[in-house]
Amino acid sequence: MFDRRSPDGGDDDTEELWTVFIRGAALRLKIDDEATNLAASRTAGVPADSELLERARGSLDLSKELDGLFNGFLHEAVYASSTRVLHQLYRSRFRLLRGFSGLWLIYDQLQSPSA
Repeated sequence: MFDRRSPDGGDDDTEELWTVFIRGAALRLKIDDEATNLAASRTAGVPADSELLERARGSLDLSKELDGLFNGFLHEAVYASSTRVLHQLYRSRFRLLRGFSGLWLIYDQLQSPSA
């Protein structure tokens, strides 16, 4: 995926930035899978697998860390006036936050005593 980046990306497309984009995409896939599995167990009325809950908690923690990286890049992009990179960063960050919020809501419901 990194090798497929645009050749005319300029100085804005750093390896560090692309690594964050790739990590975000990979984490979103993981989060979606975990949320789907947790929701299925909830719907079936069976307790969620403790290993799955632990992985989900780890994904939530990683999401917070990655969101911080996106935030840092967003601040840099604002000052660098790169609207293209700024748009890509916002889009990737919001996609990550959408997945995070869905997983968190399911995870929280399974962890609360009234679940």
